[in-house]
Amino acid sequence: MKICLVGGIFGKDTAMRSKHVVTPETVLLDGFQKAGVDVEAVGHAKFTPSDEYDIVHVHHFGEAALRMAASKCRAKFVFTGHNGLIVTGYEKNWARLKTFRYVVDKSDAFVALSHAEAKFFEEHGAAGKTHCIPNGIPSEIFRSTTGPSETIVKKTGKDRFDILYVGQLIDWKGVNFLLEAIQKVLLQHKVRLRLVYHNAERELEYKQMVKDLGISESVEFVGILGPTELAREYYEADLLVLPSFADCLPSVVTEALLSGTPVVAGGVCGVPEQLSKYGLAIPPGDVPALVTAIERMINEQPHYQSLATEMRSYAEKKYHPPTMVEGHLALYRQLLAQNANQQRSAFWIDPVVRFAIETYWSRGRKSKKVQAT
Repeated sequence: MKICLVGGIFGKDTAMRSKHVVTPETVLLDGFQKAGVDVEAVGHAKFTPSDEYDIVHVHHFGEAALRMAASKCRAKFVFTGHNGLIVTGYEKNWARLKTFRYVVDKSDAFVALSHAEAKFFEEHGAAGKTHCIPNGIPSEIFRSTTGPSETIVKKTGKDRFDILYVGQLIDWKGVNFLLEAIQKVLLQHKVRLRLVYHNAERELEYKQMVKDLGISESVEFVGILGPTELAREYYEADLLVLPSFADCLPSVVTEALLSGTPVVAGGVCGVPEQLSKYGLAIPPGDVPALVTAIERMINEQPHYQSLATEMRSYAEKKYHPPTMVEGHLALYRQLLAQNANQQRSAFWIDPVVRFAIETYWSRGRKSKKVQAT
């Protein structure tokens, strides 16, 4: 079995990849390689459908997903969308909605990350091809911050409550609502918010917002961190807050739990299932609910600190990388055994999609090369 694993991270430069060593694609690649599987990893831009593969597994909705959906190659097409915008209804762009549905329809198998996401796609035309396989996170990266002990001991007696945000500074992550909530929490409690992010799209806007709210002394814009530094951030935080409108199964939630840090997050898609009893799910965009949840975490801090080791054990078992890897390999074997001689159905729109890909992506890259010379 020869697998082509496609993901955006594989198209990034070495510096960027060194900051993102834990992604669903890299965890899968590492697991496949350890299992002795014949696997090739490529980025979206360099992917070309080929009959030399038995399985092509594309992560994220983009160029490679459309190329594979519209292709005639014999490989079985597995698609993981990682797209909370679709599941939560946040995505309003008609073209993106239609083309995402096209990719799902053309796939041989769609991998959902939670039972909630699986239910959504089963009810929206993907019944019979949807498989729930949660992302695994290697716990050893987050265990190293506390040494070899099996017990996590959080710091006590601090004069402030440390809150952490890890994600992107983009609209649907709800960081603006978090900043508003922090201003209100500061009226009663001494807290510090640290923002760790790799996409700074709205950084200037949020920095100005922090000044306007008068909370500059309590908010730090950290930027991107490597895995070791990020692990330390999780461990030293008293709470992770992710007020997102549109996540499927955010890795940062699992990473926090592996560090013994409770979470307050937008209660969308698979997040409530992911949190279990180790966090609070709130309606996205509801500042009063976010304030209440943060203050409850402050008031119940000793309780959640006592659950830190249990929290990590839960996350290690539920989001275990070998379980994720074997789940995918079992799915691949099932596809190859059941449909050994069956080709994917051809849609009338396939040639149109191939032409659109050539026009939008290929010609765009050629134009950039000409400008560069």
